[in-house]
Amino acid sequence: MPTYRVLERCFHDGKLYDPKGKRPVLVRTHPFPSVKKKEQVPSSLQRIKDQTAAQKKVQEEAAAEEAKTAASDAEAIAGASFLEAPVAEANTETLGG
Repeated sequence: MPTYRVLERCFHDGKLYDPKGKRPVLVRTHPFPSVKKKEQVPSSLQRIKDQTAAQKKVQEEAAAEEAKTAASDAEAIAGASFLEAPVAEANTETLGG
């Protein structure tokens, strides 16, 4: 998908894009229409180069590692319970004797 860096405030599809605001990057499903095989990008936007295959592979590997870590963290959290009664040990002293 074509991605564009916002250089100045502009509207696109009814949304405000601002380089220092909430939406500094515009992602479209299709590139802007071309005139004589050159993409006509508005002056308020700058095209960001697409990811190379190597960059995409590194990003996917990082996402897979993050998912694996999240799964192991979820298991650790699910196993922890603070609602269970404490286990009474035989060497515990009480006031009653």
